[in-house]
Amino acid sequence: MANEKTEKTYENFVYVLFICVFSYLFKVAMSAKSLKVNGMKSMTFPKGIIAVMIILCAAKLISNIIQAVRQHNESGESFERLHPIKLLTLALIIVYAALWNVTGFAISSLLFITVEAKILRWKDCSWLKAFAVSVGATAAIYLIFGFLFSVDFPEPLLSMLF
Repeated sequence: MANEKTEKTYENFVYVLFICVFSYLFKVAMSAKSLKVNGMKSMTFPKGIIAVMIILCAAKLISNIIQAVRQHNESGESFERLHPIKLLTLALIIVYAALWNVTGFAISSLLFITVEAKILRWKDCSWLKAFAVSVGATAAIYLIFGFLFSVDFPEPLLSMLF
């Protein structure tokens, strides 16, 4: 029963993620210039497919939610509340993403990974260990993606200093 709940939770998360991604793609398709070829515009078919995907994901998500509410009403058990650490991690991810444009990748990653490592292993992890893990992870990401794959990371704060 618990395994099925976990699977449904992940399934619902994926549906929400798909709805967000397809909504963004639909917005892009709506704003893209389309050419008219043989009576049909070039972006008509992609818009239709994306709209169908959004509708199907939303329908399945709503179906899963209705099923969960029915099972809850039949069993009489209460819904599990999110653990505070999960909520804190979610909030930190949002702050981390917002900081990219302000402080850049390196500084925001150092801060995020340090705080997250400390939160997840708060009993047996000192701030120094958490910071060391953060430096190593950030350096590894920079080496792999920055140098190997030539990905440009936003660094507005560092570019002003150097």
